[in-house]
Amino acid sequence: MRNRSHWARRPLPWLAFALRCAILGLLPPSTGGRAAETFWPGDEVAAEDLEGAAFPLTQNRSPFDRWHEMTVASRNRQPQWVTPLITITPDLVQQVRYDVYDQTKSSGNKSWDFGNGKGIDLLVAPTVQITVGLPQYLYSPAGGGVSGLRGENFAIKERILSSPENEDNFVLSVYLGALSPTGTLTAREPSDHWVWTPMLLFGKGWGPFDMMINVGTQYADGDNRNLESAFLYNLALQYRVGLLCPSVEISSGPTITRFLDVGTSGLFITPQLLLGPFSAGKDVSFAGGIGYQIALNQVSVLEQYANAWILSFRMIF
Repeated sequence: MRNRSHWARRPLPWLAFALRCAILGLLPPSTGGRAAETFWPGDEVAAEDLEGAAFPLTQNRSPFDRWHEMTVASRNRQPQWVTPLITITPDLVQQVRYDVYDQTKSSGNKSWDFGNGKGIDLLVAPTVQITVGLPQYLYSPAGGGVSGLRGENFAIKERILSSPENEDNFVLSVYLGALSPTGTLTAREPSDHWVWTPMLLFGKGWGPFDMMINVGTQYADGDNRNLESAFLYNLALQYRVGLLCPSVEISSGPTITRFLDVGTSGLFITPQLLLGPFSAGKDVSFAGGIGYQIALNQVSVLEQYANAWILSFRMIF
């Protein structure tokens, strides 16, 4: 029996199987009498076989070459969508990202969020992406807020299902984010506990138009008083025209106990314009975006901020 590559190991096999059983009947039928090119982790299309077909084995390949070939083959098995400002994209991305928020409080005072938990996204297996956040600093120069470093952000994303844009054009993934208790902030932060954010990510495209949906929750390991078992969801709608991608997002953070209450904190709408990617040489490109986030209810204005300009910078490799 042929030895399987270490890239072919799949985490969460039970979850992949359960999601496959639940969603199999919901996928759109293939057209033209041919089978749609849908990729399941560990299914009939093994990652190492696809890599071997795309990149024939050669002598003296370095570990970096093998890793690079794996990432290229993996991203060719999914849509090539543009990452929104807030909604977590369900497809796998490999980039360095840095965001800046210019927030206006209800008092009219400004506050800044440098980093916003974004950082380095890296593929470590054909269906697995990890994220290590860059330092996130909150700054409120005129008072009315807190200043200091938040904890370190980490995340892992497992792509469960995918189909390229010229096929069924969708992605389904699971995601787990973590915020460490190592920051210098104390106000409104469960500073002595890790904060975990498990989410289900789904995206579907129709030609130049696509939508992405996040559904999940958030809890602290030992102190949920500030989080109240939050139910989180994001929705992004995008339309791509060349290197321009006008989009709009709705993001919310209500609680399970007040699921239908639009008066909970964290309800925002964000129209935005995403740009790129612009090629900067072999396997490297740059992208970015600008958006204007608007609070949709009074409690969001009072507890968070009334509006914010968002700038995002990405180097994709």
